[in-house]
Amino acid sequence: MVRPSPDIARGAGAGLFFLVAGIHFLSLPEGFRLGAYVGVILLLSCVIDFAGIVGFMVESRARIWWYALVNGVLTMVAWLLTQSVGLPVTTEPVDGRWARDPHDLALPFVAASLTALSAWVLLSRAHENADDALQRARERFLHRG
Repeated sequence: MVRPSPDIARGAGAGLFFLVAGIHFLSLPEGFRLGAYVGVILLLSCVIDFAGIVGFMVESRARIWWYALVNGVLTMVAWLLTQSVGLPVTTEPVDGRWARDPHDLALPFVAASLTALSAWVLLSRAHENADDALQRARERFLHRG
């Protein structure tokens, strides 16, 4: 399996986190208009996304990629639930507005991209680790005698 360049993948991951944070930030006025709790959740989402950006800047181990994978999946699930069943206790219904504006599809696209990149990096790392383990076992077997 082809492994992406670690520095480029980390930069792309940080950029995708920044885009998700930007979309959440741009949604803040509408979120507070719909209900205070929606605005607070969007604000907390921005903080979580910026934590991901900082994580990519300082962390190179696999755990930041797990953080990105979970964040991307949960963002897509939240968007799907919001669009399909709506939000409780809001001033107006928000379900069924799948593509009211072109930017409505930006959040799931960016979150899916973050999920796909994270899965690719994690799978390629696992594949590489398995290959390394097999190579070490082969070397031990051949040099046993």
